Amino acid sequence: MTIPPVSSAPCPFIHPCSVSLKINASSVMLYRNSYQKGMDGQRGHSEQEYLCSFSIHETEIPVQFHEYLRQATTQNPERYEQLVETILNRVLLPARQRQQEKQLREQSERIERCVHFASQQLKEAADCAVHNQLNDMQIQQELRQVYREAKRLMVAPPQPTTAPVSLQPLPDAAEQSEQKLQQLLDVTNQALLEIQAMVPMAGQQFPKGYKFSEDTVMKVRRMWFHTTDAVDALNQRKQLRRPTGWPEMRDEVMPPKGESTPFLEDPLGDIPE
Repeated sequence: MTIPPVSSAPCPFIHPCSVSLKINASSVMLYRNSYQKGMDGQRGHSEQEYLCSFSIHETEIPVQFHEYLRQATTQNPERYEQLVETILNRVLLPARQRQQEKQLREQSERIERCVHFASQQLKEAADCAVHNQLNDMQIQQELRQVYREAKRLMVAPPQPTTAPVSLQPLPDAAEQSEQKLQQLLDVTNQALLEIQAMVPMAGQQFPKGYKFSEDTVMKVRRMWFHTTDAVDALNQRKQLRRPTGWPEMRDEVMPPKGESTPFLEDPLGDIPE
C-alpha cells in the first residue's frame, strides 16, 4: 500500500485539517478532512482524503498506520489519544478476544483428541491383558504414571449453588471417622502389597547382596512396631479384633492369587507411590 506523504506545511485551508476513522466489517480506515473556502462568494466545500487502513483482525496497530496517525495528529495530541482509544476498544480488544477464544478452542480440541486416543489405547490394553501379565512391575509402574498424569487433568465436579433437599441424615462424626479409617487401611494394604512384590529376589528390583541404606533399615524397623501397635489398637474394638486362628482366614479375606487389589475408588485421591 502506498501512503500519501504527510506534509509538514500548514494545511492550505481556512479551518485546520482533522483526521477521522471509518470502521467497517473488514478494516479500519484513516482519513484527513478539511474545508476549502469558496472563491468570489461561492460556497465552500469539504474534502476528505484517504490515508491508510488495516484489517480489523489485527491485535496491534500496524507500525505504518500508527506512524501515519501520529504524524497526522501532531498538532492535536488529544485527538491522537482519542483515536487510539477508539481503535483499542472497537478493534484491537475484540480481535484479541477472538484470537484467545480461537486458541482455547484449538487447545480444547487437542486435549480431547489426546484423551480419546489414550482412552482407546488403555481399553485395547485391558482387553488383551490377563492377570499374570498385569502383575509385571514395569507395567504397574507405567500404569501408575498414567494415573498420575490423568489426575492432573481431572477436576472435582461443580458443587450445586443450592443444596438439594435430602431426606438422608448427614453422616455423624463417627461415620466420617470410619470413612477416613477405610481410606487409611486401603493405602496401608496397597503399600504392603507393593513391598511384598518389590523386595524379594523375584521382584528383580534389588540384586543379590544389595546393601540397603541405614535409613531404609530404620524405616523397616519402625514398621515392625507401627504395624504391631496398630493391630493392638484395632484389637481394642471387639468387631475389629484379630481372633485366634486368624491365619486360617486367608482364603476368605485375601483376593485369589493373580488378582491385584484395586486402587482407591476416589479418582482425585492419592495413589500410593
